[in-house]
Amino acid sequence: MADPGNRYYLTKQIQFLNRSVSILLQNTNGPCPLLAICNCLLLNGSIHIHEDQAAVDEEQIVNLIANRLIETNLAVEGETLEMSENRQTQLNDAISILPILQRGLDVNIKFGGSVKGFEYTKEFTPFDMLGLDLVHGWLADPQDEKSYEVISKLTYNHAVEKLIQFRNSTSQNQPSSSSTSPLSPPPPEEATRSISPTPSSEVTLLPCVISPTSTSSSPPSTSSSSSVEISNAEIIPCIVPLKGQSPNEITTPN
Repeated sequence: MADPGNRYYLTKQIQFLNRSVSILLQNTNGPCPLLAICNCLLLNGSIHIHEDQAAVDEEQIVNLIANRLIETNLAVEGETLEMSENRQTQLNDAISILPILQRGLDVNIKFGGSVKGFEYTKEFTPFDMLGLDLVHGWLADPQDEKSYEVISKLTYNHAVEKLIQFRNSTSQNQPSSSSTSPLSPPPPEEATRSISPTPSSEVTLLPCVISPTSTSSSPPSTSSSSSVEISNAEIIPCIVPLKGQSPNEITTPN
């Protein structure tokens, strides 16, 4: 009997680099890193799903990726016992993380430097062992020099801490209502004045556009009734925040 809690994903045939490839479509639960990894491996030919298979469940996806991890991380000649133990530990960690990636990916992005700037966590292990690059578009705009000087040195979590500290300091500096005599109200300009952050504290973020060498500027259609032809594309999973999301809110999309 099929597991009622198991998720299923429809497949779709597309033309990619002059060959027919089965890719997986998102279901109603929204995006997930596990699906992104699987589609990258399907596109680069590392794994395959038969064209007659209309849907794939979560367990099969995990098994496909786990088998690929094992195939690409076998023992090498001259490997010491310590190297073998470290490789096996990393492999076990990567495989154990795969089911978790169905629910999301916990990331702490870095605003400055590269689109590959992340604070490393164990959730990155499968990407590294499979040779997949994870990128983001939350980059500070270097043309906004004052903001860039502040934000480019921070991670997202560090920026949130700074913002909380700033808000706490401004609230403490505001006069208490209990210290004001009702017989002598403060001047209107003092009562209505708001404390604003200094220019160096204002943040301007410029999303970075990742531009693969593709003949099509549009992503593959999610409609199962049409085909898409893509050529000369670099295969990288990319985090794209939904409207109104912060980077950390990408961690639990499902």
